[in-house]
Amino acid sequence: MTANFTAGIITNASWHGLEVNEPLPNATTMLTRARDLDAWPTSVHMEDARTTTGLAMPVKGIVVGYQSGRRIVHGVGSDQYTPLDLAVWDRTIGTAFEAGLEGRGAFALKNGTKVLATFGTSTLEMGRRALKSYLCLIDDLSGSGAFQIIDSHVDVVCSNTLAMAVAEDGKRSLRAVHRSSINQRAEQMREAIRLCGETGESLRDAYLKARDLTITSSAQAQALLDAFVPMPTDATRRQTNTVKAKRADLIVAAKTDVNKDGSNVATMWNAATFLVDRDARGNPRKVRGESQDRLTPLFFGSRGDEVRRVKRIVDTLIASGIERGCAQLAEAAAA
Repeated sequence: MTANFTAGIITNASWHGLEVNEPLPNATTMLTRARDLDAWPTSVHMEDARTTTGLAMPVKGIVVGYQSGRRIVHGVGSDQYTPLDLAVWDRTIGTAFEAGLEGRGAFALKNGTKVLATFGTSTLEMGRRALKSYLCLIDDLSGSGAFQIIDSHVDVVCSNTLAMAVAEDGKRSLRAVHRSSINQRAEQMREAIRLCGETGESLRDAYLKARDLTITSSAQAQALLDAFVPMPTDATRRQTNTVKAKRADLIVAAKTDVNKDGSNVATMWNAATFLVDRDARGNPRKVRGESQDRLTPLFFGSRGDEVRRVKRIVDTLIASGIERGCAQLAEAAAA
């Protein structure tokens, strides 16, 4: 058996000595088989913890139930600990299949304290090599971890490969700690899975179309600056100076090697997204709160809103063409 593999299914992995090796073509099959094998729980709730002599403890036990009827305390948590709703987990699995991802694994590690679902997302051909990407959903039932989605080039099948994925690609993950907001955040994280499904085709196609939209005049360039960094209505002197500085930063970022892809909308898209969590020189902006990665603040809150706003601008330009699109953006800004 693989390192700390407890129960479940991993497709096309007989090379790793797994006992169960079968296809996972849809969400129903994945959910049903994982629970039939006691890999995924059928219930998770909190119970008061007591000593053997009946004394109340200042923690609660994380009680996990399984299809077979087993009930196990996998860990402890404070009064603030909130388990991930199993219905939210199930909907997340469904979203992955709806996004066209390939079901690869439904299993548990470390005696059931880590519950995982893995998917294949895309394959990038690089000459004679094929670079594959995977999506890994992890819920921790020990009381010490979080619900996490990792986009990685590591195919997670055991604790060792999970550690590799976290070490190599953990900065490109989304996390929701087990607090009162976990289920709301997990529902929002489903959008990231849809985007992951788009990355292989739709997003790549959008980028190629944006690259074909050449900026041919200073008026178009100004319209794009106005759209990507809008000036507030009745702006104060301070707000005006701030907007001018941000537009100058956008121009600088567009000229850097990492963003520059010609005089086109794709370059402006690169630069505007680049500036969401960096300054024009590429220095990371500080992340407030509990986040330990770079992707979480880009998905939740104001930074996530900004990434989506920039994408909507690009969608308008792709749909209408740069000339008409710039006019539409200018009209919207004036309204």
